[in-house]
Amino acid sequence: MPLEIIQTVFNMKHRYILCTCFMGLLMLFCFSCKRTAYDFSRMNGIDAEGSWGIPLVNADLSIGDILSLADNPSFIQTGNDGTLEITYQLEKDSLISSEQLLGIMKDKVISASKTLTVSGSHFPHLPQISFTLYNDTTTLEFPADEAVLDYARIKSGLLTLHLAHDIPINFTVEVSSPQIKDAANHDFHVTYNINAYEDNQIDLDLSGYTLVPNAVNKADIYLHLTAVSSGAEVPNNPVIQYSVLARKLVLEELRGRIKAFDMDLDESLDFDLSFLSSQLGGSITLYNPQVECLVQNTFPIGADLTVRDASFSGTGVPTTSLLSSSPVTIHMPANTQSFESVPLPLTSSLFLNTNMSSLHFAGTAVLNPNGMNTPVLTVTEHQTINLKIAITLPLKVKLDRITFHDTLDFGGADIPDINGISNIVFRFRIENQLPLGFDMQAYFYDSQAHRVRDSLFTTPMAIPGYYGGMSVPCEAYIAKEDVAQIQRMLSCDKIILKAGVNTDDHQVAIRSDQTLKVRLSAKFDVDLGTLANQYLQP
Repeated sequence: MPLEIIQTVFNMKHRYILCTCFMGLLMLFCFSCKRTAYDFSRMNGIDAEGSWGIPLVNADLSIGDILSLADNPSFIQTGNDGTLEITYQLEKDSLISSEQLLGIMKDKVISASKTLTVSGSHFPHLPQISFTLYNDTTTLEFPADEAVLDYARIKSGLLTLHLAHDIPINFTVEVSSPQIKDAANHDFHVTYNINAYEDNQIDLDLSGYTLVPNAVNKADIYLHLTAVSSGAEVPNNPVIQYSVLARKLVLEELRGRIKAFDMDLDESLDFDLSFLSSQLGGSITLYNPQVECLVQNTFPIGADLTVRDASFSGTGVPTTSLLSSSPVTIHMPANTQSFESVPLPLTSSLFLNTNMSSLHFAGTAVLNPNGMNTPVLTVTEHQTINLKIAITLPLKVKLDRITFHDTLDFGGADIPDINGISNIVFRFRIENQLPLGFDMQAYFYDSQAHRVRDSLFTTPMAIPGYYGGMSVPCEAYIAKEDVAQIQRMLSCDKIILKAGVNTDDHQVAIRSDQTLKVRLSAKFDVDLGTLANQYLQP
């Protein structure tokens, strides 16, 4: 029965508290885009530790081991020199696409309208006589501020004709344009009928036609009206109102001169330092950040990318830029079928405050920066400007009293009555081969009473960093000597972990093969009389 109680006290939920504390400290270097979950049970060993009490944790852990426990460690890589690197990637396919240029008239309506007054002398008095009622020409003028067209092949669009009149006869409408050609290079031409007194609107499909302007973006529309006399009396000077509209035009190809076409880039990525204390201060200096900027421009004309900002920011703290100067303009040559690397002027070190929460990248891409002064070019579908940015932060750092804190669930209140245990002594031993110094403390917290009931150490435990030479073992004995104290501790439902981390003014590299050795064991004094009275009563 005493062994059952001891095993309950140190069930799997509690064995890893101390180990979890130290493992959590290391994760402040991951700068995760989201909080990462770890399963520490996978790294725990239960090897014996000589004759000293009950072994609880016996783990030799490298940073690589710890990172392997992460749900998604893919953003953490190992560089060529073994230093860990944190990489953020931003990809913008079709930052500018030819579909955007070819759709510049999609939401525009290009229109012309007229009112025709027909003389009564036009109308024969005898029925069933066919005659020309009217010939007219109007002009559609396509906007020239964005493109001056030599020709434009139309992928989809409508030519809408609306006609209203007060004439008591039927007539035929013919619409044609020598500037709109079909696939066989024939002029656009359609014929339809309108009944007496009838208002009429018809949509004519322009898909597959080509617009070949006769002047600056102009197309003539010819209207021919043929009437059949009914013998009915015609009002004096009847009126015909008509309008022609080109609308919903999407191009498949254009040839001409185009204006400079720009598109803004404004992207923010989460940079989560929320598990660090925003109130207790601390700073991180990262050395030699790297930014690889790859661009691809498949248009037949050059483009520029102006980078205004590449920086870390947060609430109430100054912005820290990756760029040593800004803005930076990158020229992108035409017709590059593969990605080309372009340099950016970078700062040699980044000073990051623990309140920083966002990585921001902003700029503007400009296709054809010389605008209408550029010679004629052809734009077809599927031409694009694409962008790839990889920001790599090698973990070559200097830390100044970074504070880590976290709260874990603790199930001490679920443990059965332990009056039989008169005292517990933990033996805690660390051998630190990381280039990081720690001081740590764990508090037992009662969330119902909003009170800290006890702490693991009387004063925070100092663990020296390893900066070359021999690692220095660090050992502590923690005694819980009376039942009241043990019960007070085990009545809590939370553990608050708090630790300070620093590099003692060293610039260090965090490598995957650096290790931390953790040993935890315990001894108990058990009052067998109390246990007998509690468990062996008939």
